[in-house]
Amino acid sequence: MKAHCILLITIFLTFSLSAQTISGVVNDYTALSASGNAGCSSFVTAASVTDFSVGDLVLVIQMQGAIISETDDANFGTITDGGSAGYFDRMEIDQIVGNDVYFTSGLTHLYDFTDGSVQMVRIFVGTNITVSGNITASPWDGTTGGVVAVEATGSITLNADIDVSEQGFRGGGVYPYGISCNAISNYGSFFYGTNGEGGGKGEGVTKFIAGKETGKGPQANGGGGGNDHNAGGGGGGNQSAGGDGGRNQEPSFFGCKGNHPGLGGYSINDTNRLIMGGGGGAGHRNNNVSGIGGDGGGIIYVSTPTLSGNGFSLISNGEDGGTVNGDGGGGGGGAGSIHLTVSTLTALNITSEGGNGGDTGNSSSNRCFGPGGGGAGGALFTAYSGGGLTISLSPGMNGVVTTSTNGCNGSSNGATQGQAGVQDNLPNLGSYSPHPIGFIR
Repeated sequence: MKAHCILLITIFLTFSLSAQTISGVVNDYTALSASGNAGCSSFVTAASVTDFSVGDLVLVIQMQGAIISETDDANFGTITDGGSAGYFDRMEIDQIVGNDVYFTSGLTHLYDFTDGSVQMVRIFVGTNITVSGNITASPWDGTTGGVVAVEATGSITLNADIDVSEQGFRGGGVYPYGISCNAISNYGSFFYGTNGEGGGKGEGVTKFIAGKETGKGPQANGGGGGNDHNAGGGGGGNQSAGGDGGRNQEPSFFGCKGNHPGLGGYSINDTNRLIMGGGGGAGHRNNNVSGIGGDGGGIIYVSTPTLSGNGFSLISNGEDGGTVNGDGGGGGGGAGSIHLTVSTLTALNITSEGGNGGDTGNSSSNRCFGPGGGGAGGALFTAYSGGGLTISLSPGMNGVVTTSTNGCNGSSNGATQGQAGVQDNLPNLGSYSPHPIGFIR
């Protein structure tokens, strides 16, 4: 196997054409299970190499793998070790032997191929690229997806949007109701199993823990699920935090209490990590099934000297939490992350907004069930500081009570909106320059 120990400067010409027109899903994805070194280069073992070729530029990116506190207290879900979650390398494929993919240089990070959901994404590379119809990603499925990556050596012209909304970490699900509540019930644990004491936690940069998939504690940046009885789910986070869900206000002494809504997903608070928006937590249910958490936004990676936006957008919004009549509302999904390397641009919109928390109501009861919390605004990483760029990293709003016979209509019952998103400058990139091979961010 050849070892490459000198810097290679390569001009990439896709399809030997000067211009490409693209739309739809333009990237390919495969899961990675191992890595190794070969001289000064590295290799990875891919689940499939069918869509990859020698000379391709790819992102090796770890989606999960952070470690959280698992104790049943207020620390549940806090990140104790971020691992390599959110780190990536931009690599060039040198050779493919079986399912082993060799690169022209070494990986700059140690990735967790056992529990980190590491994937390889083929970057769409062209000279002068025109986006003729909406570009999107394959949705995150727990192993791959959720990322759009496009590079041009000349220019990118948008005649449509690049949109990865609702393609990030997945919102919490609802589980069959299996608890008999009463006047002294007070389900306050930060986690439960899957037998109905809590709504499902939203997905985040940590994989779910068996027996702790539900309940009010956040799953890192994934929102917590509302606890029994009928509390709302928390919103998903990103670099900032999601909002808390709302309580179920039970007027009857003998009724089921709902004082423990899902907590908002934690902020990652580390701008060296490029992550997807956390899923919103589900509201607790015992009647209906629609109070699910919203999915988070995905990742957009765009690199080009010149970008003509024409009023179109790069979008990575979180999904609204599920609205429900008779149970807890779902938390909104956290917005995703956008990584933009450009020297000159015109008329471009950046939109990475958190999903709204789900509303809740009960027109046949005097209860005030818990609405969902709002998702956090997204993250924008760019060194560009000129004109022509409109940015919205707004948080999702909390849900409210929409129908009730006891006069609490319009109340949040303690549900809160998410936090606003974060913008951060890319290091050492004052103007356009492609990430060097092996560059970590």
